[in-house]
Amino acid sequence: MSTNTLVVSLAMNSQEVLDAADFPGASGSGDRTLRSSGFNTTDTLNSTSTPALEKTPAIIEVTIGGSPTVIDLSAVDIGVGRTADMTGKKLVAYQFKAAIGNAGNVTVGPDGTNGYDLFGASGLHVFVPGETLGAIITGVATAKSAVAAADLRINIAGTSGDVIDVALWFGT
Repeated sequence: MSTNTLVVSLAMNSQEVLDAADFPGASGSGDRTLRSSGFNTTDTLNSTSTPALEKTPAIIEVTIGGSPTVIDLSAVDIGVGRTADMTGKKLVAYQFKAAIGNAGNVTVGPDGTNGYDLFGASGLHVFVPGETLGAIITGVATAKSAVAAADLRINIAGTSGDVIDVALWFGT
């Protein structure tokens, strides 16, 4: 049996060099630079973490056709010709990345029939070309819904030929 570990590192560092005219006594740009890096984080999920990572991730490149693409979480592609049934498991991490060359926006949300809610009350997220969105739940049990017969389909819609990479991790 395979084991799964997910390590997520997010580092968003910024700096602003203030105008020299506003700080005439500063000895150089280093004395006029504001830096921010306080939100950097690294988190790990595995079989013993909270929440526990229990399934092989679904990592899918979706190319939108003439009609919306539906991901069925009861038989989701996990690569190398394999599928997995995520029934009874909850979403613990995800990442979506819309291709920069997309002609239009890509909308992701619950399918109209037995839809799985990824993004809370609004249910939808619209990805502009080049947008990446990811999240991980750590340290507490996930409050996301478990995949079930009435909650198992994700709808992806956009311009025919547009691409979005989807990665979904499930556990408890």
